[in-house]
Amino acid sequence: MPNLPCWPGMDTLTPMKVFTTVALLLLSSCASQQEKKSLDEALFEYTHGLRWSRYDYVTAYLPPRVRAAFLQRAERAKGLRVTRCVVSTTRAVGTEFEVVVALDWFWLHQGRVRTTRIAQRWKHEEQGWKVARQRLLSGAALPLLVPVVALQNDAS
Repeated sequence: MPNLPCWPGMDTLTPMKVFTTVALLLLSSCASQQEKKSLDEALFEYTHGLRWSRYDYVTAYLPPRVRAAFLQRAERAKGLRVTRCVVSTTRAVGTEFEVVVALDWFWLHQGRVRTTRIAQRWKHEEQGWKVARQRLLSGAALPLLVPVVALQNDAS
């Protein structure tokens, strides 16, 4: 196969150079898609864990220092039921992702459904995706969620 002409100042563009360039572009695209896909999976497991009281799913995505506090809150909130978790927004902020989650929940002894909207910052670490920060956007504070300060001060 003949060499293809390239732009001035460059040598010829060989089929091997074309193949290598395309392969590198595809691999970098796949890597970012895989990272995004694993964030989607992490968000699904996290919200699924909140919805069905599978707190082992939730704590897998929390920084180590915050896990015990979350489990203590979960123990005190035995009569709490989350009926809906919806991730409404996901946007990249540098190397992290800002996520907005809406949760509907109620206490069994009250029956009044409340809605909480939180913003979370997810960061990809060596062990995978973790909630780096979170803050209440609107509604009643969900008793399960660890306060923002605990997440912001966590070095891990």
